Parts: sequence; C-alpha cells; structure tokens
Amino acid sequence: MKSISLIELAWELHKSHVHPDEIATRVGKHRATVYRWLKGSKGYGIREFLHHYQKAKKGRRQKRKTDPIIKARIYAIREKYHHCCGEKIQYWMRKKYGVTIGITTT
Repeated sequence: MKSISLIELAWELHKSHVHPDEIATRVGKHRATVYRWLKGSKGYGIREFLHHYQKAKKGRRQKRKTDPIIKARIYAIREKYHHCCGEKIQYWMRKKYGVTIGITTT
C-alpha cells in the first residue's frame, strides 16, 4: 500500500475513534508516524495535508553538473600543461577564463 492510502486509512480509523497506537499496528507504521499524520491532518485538513505530503516527496532538486564547456576547457588545460594537478588547473581556469571551480571538479 502506498503512503497516501495509508494516511487516508489512518484518518478514517481515527474518525472511527480507534486509538492511534492501534492504528499504527494496523497500517504497519511506527506510532510516532501515525501521530504525525493525524496532527497534520487536523491542522490542514486531510486533503490539504495529503497535497503537502505528496509535494514534499517530489525530488525537485537537480544534481549539480559541470558545464560541458568547462569540462572541455579543463581537458584542454590538462593537455597543454602536461597533465598538471587540480590546483594548477583551478589556477588557470580562474586566471584565463575567470571561472572558479573546485579542485574535485578537475
């Protein structure tokens, strides 16, 4: 069962005056989780709480990626200066292109 349906089930059981500890055993979640669900449902209302819950679960952050142009410049510097270390590549990127990069990027 998905978490959304478990939250709805917990809410229905709560409206039927079932104790939250009993709800936790029925839905197979920790009692603290059920208490958190019920508190949020009482505060926002069940529909609004489910909307916030689903929105919070979305992975909106993208991983940071090094721009391909910067990668090409790093490779060019590495070839030109005979496979130099990361600190030297960092220095040349800053001096030549005005780009600040981390040593681990090089």
